[in-house]
Amino acid sequence: MNRREFLKISALSVSAATLTGMTFGGVKELYAETEAGPGSFTLEIITDNPGKALNLSQLFFENNSFNNGVIKFSEFKINGEMPGDIVFVRNKDLINYKTGSDDVSADIRNIAGALDLPKQIVNPTRMRFQLSGKDSKAGNFLVFHKNNLVKTFSAGNSSMEIILNGTKGNLLLNINNGNASVISADCVHKTCVNTGTISRSGESIVCIPNELMILCE
Repeated sequence: MNRREFLKISALSVSAATLTGMTFGGVKELYAETEAGPGSFTLEIITDNPGKALNLSQLFFENNSFNNGVIKFSEFKINGEMPGDIVFVRNKDLINYKTGSDDVSADIRNIAGALDLPKQIVNPTRMRFQLSGKDSKAGNFLVFHKNNLVKTFSAGNSSMEIILNGTKGNLLLNINNGNASVISADCVHKTCVNTGTISRSGESIVCIPNELMILCE
């Protein structure tokens, strides 16, 4: 199945979920287990086999009846070597698919096994699937470090820049009239910077090396 066909299928609904990419690779298991339920989700896959990952993701969405929203899909290449892995965030919780006993965790483990993840990958592809049950503007931006909420900022701030301390360095977060973006970061691949602006409930920005996540609420 090609990308356009998938995007047509993904325009069917997906159970209120918003995708937040977060791939810590070899870092400790920082993901919080959570029970499946309605809400928002983000699925992010860093892989060297994007075609296979796309087909497996489609089956994952169908098998878990994520069918009450519209999936947003993006894909781009990353230069250099980095950990390949899968991250799934649901209802603002980062799911530990490696130890979770629920069906969703088991399905993600199967995807990881089929893609031979986690592993180090040279010039991988980053695939991000995002689903939101409601397309509403953010009221707040929540900042998590190692899956712990550390700061909350009102999305109504007219203009501000905040330095966020991460595991290996800092991010510079800009908030301006309901929009948030990372404008600089002490990390190699700058995936967080390349994510761009977030402004809708459930959207997120993740910095893998610094174990930071900015989430729209």
